[in-house]
Amino acid sequence: MPAVCVALLAACTATPEPLPEPELREASLPGLKDCRGSFEATDARVAAAGAGHHGYQRIPGFPYLRTDRTLASFAEEAQSPEAVGTWVRRMRAHDAEAREYELQNLGLQNPERRNLHTDLYRCGRGLAFIDLEVPGNLALLRAQAGRIASGPPPERGLERLGEILAAPVRAIRESSRRASVRDVFATPPPGGSADVVWEGEATRQGGLVPLRLDELRRDALGYPGMIGSAWRALAEKHAPQLWLDGAAAGASPAALYWDEQQRLRARTETPTVYYRIDFRRDGARMLPEIDYVVFLPAEPTEAPRALRWTVTIGPDVEPLLYESPHPAGSPRRVFPAAAGAERLLSGSRSGLVLHAEVAPGERALIRIAGETSPDIVDVLNRQAANPTQLRQYRLAPYEQLFTLPLPQGGSRSAVGSRTALPVALLRAP
Repeated sequence: MPAVCVALLAACTATPEPLPEPELREASLPGLKDCRGSFEATDARVAAAGAGHHGYQRIPGFPYLRTDRTLASFAEEAQSPEAVGTWVRRMRAHDAEAREYELQNLGLQNPERRNLHTDLYRCGRGLAFIDLEVPGNLALLRAQAGRIASGPPPERGLERLGEILAAPVRAIRESSRRASVRDVFATPPPGGSADVVWEGEATRQGGLVPLRLDELRRDALGYPGMIGSAWRALAEKHAPQLWLDGAAAGASPAALYWDEQQRLRARTETPTVYYRIDFRRDGARMLPEIDYVVFLPAEPTEAPRALRWTVTIGPDVEPLLYESPHPAGSPRRVFPAAAGAERLLSGSRSGLVLHAEVAPGERALIRIAGETSPDIVDVLNRQAANPTQLRQYRLAPYEQLFTLPLPQGGSRSAVGSRTALPVALLRAP
C-alpha cells in the first residue's frame, strides 16, 4: 500500500483522547446526599423507555447540564464569575426543560412528576455548586462543551477513508445540485393568481414587540430578555405567508398527531404552523432566530412532508436573513434580507445564497411546489402571488411536538424517537 494511503488510513482510524471524568466530591450538604443516585436512576428509566429529549445535548459527567451549540460556543469566552454563572444557569435551565418533557413521556402523573422534577432541579443547583468549585471540573466542562460547539466528530476508520476518496464525485454532484436549485429559483412564478395564500393569525399582541432589540436588557452572555408573550408576538410578526402551488395546491399546513398504530399523521382540520425561538451569534450580540416548520399531509404509508423556514432578526426587529434547508440535505438556501447580512454567511451555515423578491417591511411569501416532494421554490411578495383568497393558520409552539398525546393515553415525542421526525428538523442541538 502506498505510504500516502497508509498515512491517510492511520489518520482516519486514530481515536481522540478520551476526556477524564469529573472529580465528584461527596454531596454532604443537607438534602443533596441522594442526588447523584436520583439523576442516575431517572436517566436509566428515560433511556429504557426511549423517552430521551433530543432538543439539547447532554454533557458527559454533568447530568444536570444540557446545551446546544450556540450556548456551548461560550465555553472559553465565559470567564468572569458573572458570565460563568450565567452560562451554567442556562445549561441547567435546558436540562430542567428537557426533563419536563421526559418525565411526562414516561407517563408519570402529578404529583409524582412535579415532585421529581422539583427534586432534580434542586439537586442540579446544589451539585453544580459543589462540582464546579473544583477547578479541574470547570476546565473539563469547558472541554466537553467545546466538543459540542465544534459539531460531531468526523467518521473514522474505513468509512471515513471511503468518504475522502469519494470527495471528487461528491463535489461534482453538489455542484450539479446547486445549479439545479439556482435554475428553480430563476424560473418566474406562473402567471395569473394564486388560489389561496395562507398567513399566520394574529393575537393582537403586536404592541409587545420591542422597537429595537438592542434596547432590551441582556444577560452576561448577551441573550436578550423578553416575556413569553413578547416572543410569541415576534413570531407572529414574521410568520411567513404560504403559497401552496402545483401538486401542493389545495392542501393546507397541518397539525401532527399519533394515530392508533402510533404512526405520525397530519390533520388539516386546524391549519397549523409550528414555531420555535432560537439564537444566533453575531460577534458579541445574540440575534433571535425563529424557526417555522410547515407540515403537509402525505400518503397513508408515508410520514408527513416537512419544511423549515428560519428568520434571523436584526437589531431593528426586521429580518436580516432567511434560510431553509433542502429536504435532501444540501445545499441550504440562504436569502439575505437586509444590508450587512453577508457577515452572517461565514462557516458551515453559509449555504447557497439566493435572491428573494421581498421588499423591506413586507412579510415574506414562500411558494411551495413539487410533484413528489414539496419544497420551497420561490420567495417573493404577496403582490406577486395576487391571491384570490386569504386564509389563516394558527401558530403553535414547536415544543408541543415533544409531548404529543397518544390515542391510548400518555404522550410521546414526535422528534427523534422511533418512526418519528428526524432531529434535523429542529436543527442540530
